[in-house]
Amino acid sequence: ATGTTRDISIIGVFIVAECAPLPGSHIELDVFLPALHGKARSVQLHGEGKVLRVEGREGAPTGFAAEVLFQTESSGGPTILTGETTR
Repeated sequence: ATGTTRDISIIGVFIVAECAPLPGSHIELDVFLPALHGKARSVQLHGEGKVLRVEGREGAPTGFAAEVLFQTESSGGPTILTGETTR
């Protein structure tokens, strides 16, 4: 299924979509973040996680929120993005 990212953070995402998985479902998703200006690079994130809630109107889903652990590929290999602060 496809959708549009409405909100994204280091620990989760909200996807606007016409169909949504059930709360508690395991999901895998890919998020493409385009470059914002000429010299910037676009980023492709892959994540796995769990659906936390589904939002909808008149019985039809409009999107879902999920807790997700994202990874991104870099020249040095995969990087795990977490919500923890490193010093």
